[in-house]
Amino acid sequence: MAEFNKEDLLKVAKLSALDLNEQEIESFGEQLKKVLNFIDQITEVKTQGNIEQVRNKNIFREDEILSSNAKDVINQAPEQQLNYFVVPKILNETKGA
Repeated sequence: MAEFNKEDLLKVAKLSALDLNEQEIESFGEQLKKVLNFIDQITEVKTQGNIEQVRNKNIFREDEILSSNAKDVINQAPEQQLNYFVVPKILNETKGA
């Protein structure tokens, strides 16, 4: 592991817009060292066998084009006008814009 020092912590704090006092610098520095040591331990874990990589697979059916009649759908609406659904108005009009 590359050594993590106070200067590195101060760079990270500056990039994160954090204003740390000396006690926080010491505390966070120790915590980050522990995290980085843990990551090093994980990278040393030996795995056996070949693990098949997971690929994105389409588990759904292929798309099918089906004919439909828009009038059948519109006729199911509680209110329609000129082949459109009529819905409640939710936005206010602005004047003079």
